[in-house]
Amino acid sequence: MEALTVGQQATLTDASPEQRKQLAIQASQNLTAADKKEVAAQADFPQPSPDVANVIWVAVVFAFIVILIGAAIMLGVGHFVAGVQTGGTPTETVLLLFTTAAAFLTGLLVKSPVDNKTP
Repeated sequence: MEALTVGQQATLTDASPEQRKQLAIQASQNLTAADKKEVAAQADFPQPSPDVANVIWVAVVFAFIVILIGAAIMLGVGHFVAGVQTGGTPTETVLLLFTTAAAFLTGLLVKSPVDNKTP
């Protein structure tokens, strides 16, 4: 890879933030996906704070809990109240939602196999 000359570096330094942003966008349009990942890794983007990461995890877990409870209610209503009727949501589809959400939530409780820390 060819390094920038002193004159080119000075031109970039003197450019306004908007001009530098436009230059970065134009330069990245011709990069491959692997090159874009490498540029992003070298750009030193900040990691989200622990508070932000916690909010994201709480939202994800809450969504799966809602799916789990909703699927359980639909299974109960569909099986015990409505009985076997045609035209409704098949029991297999709702059972799939229930077991997937339950498996995800159970997976959060399991120790990571790549974690070398001993309890």
